[in-house]
Amino acid sequence: MLATFGLQRLESGLENDTLTASDVEEFLEQAEPTDMRTLARNGMPDALDRLHRRIADESRYLPSDAEWATDEFRATAVIAPPKHPDSPRQPHRHSRANRQFAPRQHANRV
Repeated sequence: MLATFGLQRLESGLENDTLTASDVEEFLEQAEPTDMRTLARNGMPDALDRLHRRIADESRYLPSDAEWATDEFRATAVIAPPKHPDSPRQPHRHSRANRQFAPRQHANRV
C-alpha cells in the first residue's frame, strides 16, 4: 500500500510536465537547427523552453514604431524638406524597413 501511494505521488508530478500536440506542432514549425540539437540532447521540454527564450530574445531587437520615430537620423532623413526645392530630382529617403539585418520571425525552410 505504501508503494501505491509513492507511485501515485510520482505520477502526479509527471503529469505537470506533459506536452500537448499543439506544443509539438509549434516547435516543429519554428525550430532551427540549434533547437533540434537541443531536442536530441535534452528532450522536448528543454527544447521548447529554449525555443520560447530565443523567440522572446529576437522580438526585443525588432524596432517598434515609437523607436523609429524618435531615431534622430531616420527622422531627419524622412521628415527633412529637400535642400533645393526647384530641383526636379526627388530627394533620397531612407527606407523605413531594412530587414536585411533583423532576426527572422520564422524558420528558414530551405
